[in-house]
Amino acid sequence: MNLSEPLRHGEVALVGAGPGSPDLLTVAAMKLLADCDVVVYDALVSRDILQLADPAADWIEHGVPRIDMEKHLKARQAKAKVAATS
Repeated sequence: MNLSEPLRHGEVALVGAGPGSPDLLTVAAMKLLADCDVVVYDALVSRDILQLADPAADWIEHGVPRIDMEKHLKARQAKAKVAATS
């Protein structure tokens, strides 16, 4: 993965949300969130950061069991650009 280019279908990017302020995210993290088709997040990610992602993306809250999460990601990975944040 080259962070200077958009994600390709089937790529998964893990984006750390840091201390919770969008001002503290890297430019690459903001671009990845804006470009993805699927957003995986947990309750610790601030609404301000989640608002950087495409509202039309599929949203998966990470509170689901890990096996279910892996199933969701594998089902979408072949067709989508995925950003997982925590």
